[in-house]
Amino acid sequence: MENKKNNKKVILLLTIFLIVIIIITCIWQRYLIKYTYANLLVKQERYESALSIFKTIENYKDVKDKIKECTYQNVLIFIEENKYNEAMTLITDIIGYKDFVDLYKKIKYMQAKQFINEYDYDNAIKNLDELNDYKDSKELLLETKYKKANDLYNTENFSEAGEIFKTLDSYKDSNDYISKIEKAKKIYGLKMIGSGSSVVKISKNSCTLYIVDILKEVTKETYSVTMEGDILKLDDKYTIYLKNNSAYINMGYAEYELFNASRIPYYPEVGMSDTEVKNSTWGRPQKINKTNTAYGISEQWVYDGYKYIYLTNGIVNSIQD
Repeated sequence: MENKKNNKKVILLLTIFLIVIIIITCIWQRYLIKYTYANLLVKQERYESALSIFKTIENYKDVKDKIKECTYQNVLIFIEENKYNEAMTLITDIIGYKDFVDLYKKIKYMQAKQFINEYDYDNAIKNLDELNDYKDSKELLLETKYKKANDLYNTENFSEAGEIFKTLDSYKDSNDYISKIEKAKKIYGLKMIGSGSSVVKISKNSCTLYIVDILKEVTKETYSVTMEGDILKLDDKYTIYLKNNSAYINMGYAEYELFNASRIPYYPEVGMSDTEVKNSTWGRPQKINKTNTAYGISEQWVYDGYKYIYLTNGIVNSIQD
């Protein structure tokens, strides 16, 4: 009886062992089939398809080396097809493999040229900065920075353009641009007219006057701009020019110095904060009548001409004009 039980145990163990062997053999055969098929794809130069199969059997035989080679070949294909972004994404998977360093620099360089053609100067500069002495990277870096500074100048981002031109060490006409920018910063932009509340917004092509009269009313006037030397003509009606290192506007009846302004004049509106009202054309009130209620603090702001602004907890809820 005991022998029969032992025999059953032996048979059971042998059966389990055989099943395990069969499973391992099947897996091994499956790996071998995949390995063989992937190698066939490599011979056919179908590297991307081979790579996807090799990655499913990564720990089999020399598959890790095969993965690197397929990735390397895919990088070369992307370079041939001018797909430098895709090549750059892949090459990080094969750091140190074959001529990785030279290939990495080549992709960075060609990618930078592609960025330049797409007017993506920021990314081009980033690449060229990294390449240092590779081919003509230094010269290309100077030219790219110059183009970026030019674009910034033409879109009236004078401060940023000036900072870049200053790094170019007299490249081309950079010094001329630096001089132009110093003048432009005094003329272009949002400027307050004299010590009043009127403002002028000046660009290279147009000019808008926001004239605030004695009644705090805002009149908006738009003019085209032509430049004659350092003088800007606004539709032959007004002129803006530099004198003693300051900018002035000649409005026919008077001449005013221009100072940097922080905002365009605006009327107070419902929903504004108390600070926004103070910065509006109405400015600070002559008098504030304040009442504490169950809903918070109510205020009546009193202005000349029987004008009133009503606020609750610092927010405008009504205006009486």
